[in-house]
Formats: sequence, C-alpha cells, structure tokens
Amino acid sequence: MSLEAIAKIRAAEESTEQSKAEAKAQAQRLAADAEREGRALLEQGKEKAAAAAAAAMRQAEEQAAALRDKASSSQYGTLLGQAVDYIDSHFTDDNLSLNLVAREINISANYLSAVFSQEMGVTFTEYVTGKRMDRARELLRTTDQRSGEIAFAVGYRDPHYFSFLFKKTQGCPPRDYRAGGGRKP
Repeated sequence: MSLEAIAKIRAAEESTEQSKAEAKAQAQRLAADAEREGRALLEQGKEKAAAAAAAAMRQAEEQAAALRDKASSSQYGTLLGQAVDYIDSHFTDDNLSLNLVAREINISANYLSAVFSQEMGVTFTEYVTGKRMDRARELLRTTDQRSGEIAFAVGYRDPHYFSFLFKKTQGCPPRDYRAGGGRKP
C-alpha cells in the first residue's frame, strides 16, 4: 500500500473520530440542556413538568442518535460511493470481483462485503448481477446481437452461465425476453 494511500486512510479515520467526538459532545450538551430545563420546570411545581422533561429527554436522545448516525453514515458513504462508482464503471469487466474493488478503494474485502450489504441492502454479487442484467435487457431490446455476444458484452465469459443466470433472475431465457418485445412472457 502506498504512503499516500496510508495517509488518506489515516486522515479519513481522524476525520471520522473527530466527527464522532463532536457528535458525542453535542449530544451531551443537548442532554444537559434538557436536564436543566426539566429540573427548572420541576422546581416550579408545575404538573406538566415531568411530561415536558421526558419529552425534552426524548428529543435530545433523538438528536443524539441522528448525529451519531450522520457521523457513521458519512464514513460509510464515502467508501460506498467509491465502491459503487468503480462497479458502475467496470461492471462489464469479466474479472470484476469483490477483492478487486476492495483493493481499488484500499480496504479489506471482508469489510467492504459487510458494509456493502449492510448499507445497500443487497450483496456485492447481487448488485453486480443486477447491473449486468439491466444492461443485458437493454441490449436484448435494442440490438440484434446474439445472446452469447451479449453475455460477453455484460461481463460473462460463459454464454451458458449467462443464459442460466438471466432465466434465474428475470424469469425467462434471453430468447423469450427478446421475442416478447422486452417484456417477460
């Protein structure tokens, strides 16, 4: 790993830690403010004081959670943005893999896999397959290319595997999809 890549990773980690510390400090300030407000209302003896204090605490907790989530999502957002951009640009490469994308954005494949599926709601493989199938459907609708040619064009080395996967994900073989005018028969 290059010194520049290590420096970028350290800078990102420091930025994330600083964001987390700022979020925690702000959450503590909000909680302290809410607690002070609640105590002042209780000292005045108002019947609604307890409900207002509870509401203020809930609001402070919600704001703290939102700040925590924002700090966490910004960390993941950068990584995922880089990964998705790379995948979107290279999904037609037949050698595209989780390891390759992880190497490109300087993180471990295991970490990328976990963050990707957690934040995107689909696995790396499901995402790549979806991109490839979208492109295959477009080519089947708009060109006269044979199924095997389309398989290679969207990143599959084996036309039979492409046909199998197309039928599995789209509900019909490529030939039937094309014959149906781009609709599943």
